[in-house]
Amino acid sequence: NTISSIKGITKINIGNHEDESSEGYSSYLSAFGLSKPYYAFTWNGGTSSATKIIVMDSDHDSYASGSSQYNFVVSELQKTGYKWKIVYDHKQFYTSPNTCSSSSCSNTGSDATNLRNTYEKLFETYGVDLVLNGHVHNYQRTYPIRYDSSSPSSPIITSTGSTDYTDP
Repeated sequence: NTISSIKGITKINIGNHEDESSEGYSSYLSAFGLSKPYYAFTWNGGTSSATKIIVMDSDHDSYASGSSQYNFVVSELQKTGYKWKIVYDHKQFYTSPNTCSSSSCSNTGSDATNLRNTYEKLFETYGVDLVLNGHVHNYQRTYPIRYDSSSPSSPIITSTGSTDYTDP
């Protein structure tokens, strides 16, 4: 009831505190009209600033290469006619050192490693402009980066500008 006035325009991403039946998983899907926890939508469609937004699930459904979610993400990435492509999910691809003691909060944890190895090259190939994520519970951002296949946990920084963005 708290968000009833904005629920129709609210987009969610299910994380590790909502991904079990005991945590209300199916209630979240139902409340927001979702059949699965990954989906895509267009913001500002039909304009010169049209944005494709892809919401991934890094906690409940498989995101491995060849999975239904993987195939969905690839299909959405292949769509053209967007000024911006944004992806968001719950688990991070990269993180700085932080106070979370779980291995899932590290840059070398299996989730971060698997997400990078599965998707980073695809995101680069299909021109993803921004990846947003949560999980670590603190604010972090990176310089523009490129995937480094020889050292996946250490991406290549393409610009260190602090006032202007140069698209790599």
